[in-house]
Amino acid sequence: MKSTIICLSLAALSATFTHAKTPILKDSFDYTSNSDFKSSDWTGGTADNKAFPYYATTDNGRNNVVILNNRFIYRDFGKTLTDSFSVNIDIQHNTSAPRQQWVLVCSEPDMNGKVEGYSFTWSSSDDRVFISRYSGDFSDYVASDRRGPGGKDLASALTGLNSLEANPMRVDQFETLTFAWDKSGALTLSAKSAGELLHTSDTSYSSFSRIYISGNANGYFDNLSVSTGR
Repeated sequence: MKSTIICLSLAALSATFTHAKTPILKDSFDYTSNSDFKSSDWTGGTADNKAFPYYATTDNGRNNVVILNNRFIYRDFGKTLTDSFSVNIDIQHNTSAPRQQWVLVCSEPDMNGKVEGYSFTWSSSDDRVFISRYSGDFSDYVASDRRGPGGKDLASALTGLNSLEANPMRVDQFETLTFAWDKSGALTLSAKSAGELLHTSDTSYSSFSRIYISGNANGYFDNLSVSTGR
C-alpha cells in the first residue's frame, strides 16, 4: 500500500512540474535613452522613419515606461513556443484623442520577411478590445490600424476598462492585460480589473518565436512578461 501511495504521489508531482509555467522573457522597460534601448534585446521598427520609442516616468520619477508613438519594437524569444504562451503587460492610454495599442506574438520571419501570429489590441477610440490574426511582412503596417499591423479580427468586445484623460502618473493607474494561447487553438484576453474580456479559437498558427509591440501617441507600456506552460 505504501509503495502505491508513493507512486501516485510521484505521478502527481511530475504532472505539476510538467504544467508549471516557464518564464520566457521579462522586461520592466526601464529605459531612459536610445542608448539604453540599443543595448537591450529589442529592435526598433520604423514608421515614418522613427526607429526608437519615447521614454517617460511615473511615480515621481521612480518608474520608467515606454511610449511607442506610432513606432513598433520587436524581440525574439530565443526559442519556439508550440504548446502555449501567456503575455502579461501593463498598458495605459491618454484618451484626449483616440488611441490604439497592440501586441503581436508570431513566428520567426521566413526568407521573405513574412511572419504569422495572433495579436490583441486595446482601442480607446471605440472602447473595444480585439483579438486578431496576422500574416504578412509589415509592408502593410499602418500605425493607427486597430488590428495591429493589419490582419483579420477574430473577436471583439466592449472593454469597460479605465482609460485616462491625462498622462498616467502612477503604476497603479495602468491596466494589466493577459493574452494567452494554447495548442488547442484557444485564445483569451483578460484584464486584472475585469477578468476575461475575450475568448475565441483559431488553429491557423502554432509556432511562435517573436513579440511585437506598438501603439499610438500617448500610449504607455510597462512590465512585460512572457511565459509558457500552465
